[in-house]
Amino acid sequence: MKDFFRENKLVLILFLLLLAVGGTILLSYSKTQIHLSVNQWHGPVRDFFFKYATWMGNGWFVAVLFIVFLFVKVRYAWMLLAGNILITIVIQGLKHLAFPDTPRPAAYFAKLHESLYLIPGEHMNMYNSFPSGHSATAFGLFILLLFITRNHGLKFIWLIMATLIA
Repeated sequence: MKDFFRENKLVLILFLLLLAVGGTILLSYSKTQIHLSVNQWHGPVRDFFFKYATWMGNGWFVAVLFIVFLFVKVRYAWMLLAGNILITIVIQGLKHLAFPDTPRPAAYFAKLHESLYLIPGEHMNMYNSFPSGHSATAFGLFILLLFITRNHGLKFIWLIMATLIA
């Protein structure tokens, strides 16, 4: 485990820096302000990118990766599956037991009569927003890829992708 931290020192420092920046923003502004600010940053290219990037947080993406990993190294496939089963149990348990009926942004802002930009043609769920399954899946995959990837450049790409998906 000591080797893991030594080998991934730079990417883990960047991860902690991203957490610190995110935490500072959360402490400085309300979630409503943050969401409305981020929501204003849209356009055709960004809409296209995020419409499809979010799919990488879905369970079917994990299923596809599981099949791919079966051909790469069976142990990685089982690590991926076990990690995602654990993530699913924890996240779904929290969604339905600790935070039932937490409104998603579309429902929350509709109650406030705020204008919220939504990507045309995309279905928006209205409840069980927290905690985010997409974010948990993306960062669970990121941690697994940190363990199995030797290329440090790819490790930074995995962190960026997990952050964008979240």
